[in-house]
Amino acid sequence: MKRFMIGAILAVALALAGCSHHNAASSPSTITPAQLAQRLAANGLCTDYAVDTSPQLGTREQGDCTINGESAWIATTPQGVSGADWMKQWQQALQLAGGVYIVGDRWVISVQTQDTANRVQQVLGGTIQ
Repeated sequence: MKRFMIGAILAVALALAGCSHHNAASSPSTITPAQLAQRLAANGLCTDYAVDTSPQLGTREQGDCTINGESAWIATTPQGVSGADWMKQWQQALQLAGGVYIVGDRWVISVQTQDTANRVQQVLGGTIQ
């Protein structure tokens, strides 16, 4: 549900801004959302990971899983775009979606609570925003 909500909000934001987003699904990356989900699962955090076959929001790849009973969204950024730069680019739309974001070098994870964000950060590192 959160993934749908984020996608819907950002689709509206793109339409209003008259922008197109870059779909870098074919760009190489050093990590995938599935690999991040596996690291979280190995620490008892991520269950039922599902890849999204239609990445949105200017992401390279994305998917979702359940962490602490919460819906979580996991995305990797296109080649040459850091997680921090991606967050700056999409900040206004993400504020509408709400949640807490953990931002790594080339990835972003959205969760619903600070407690879950802290647990994800303990496993993967990154910064909480």
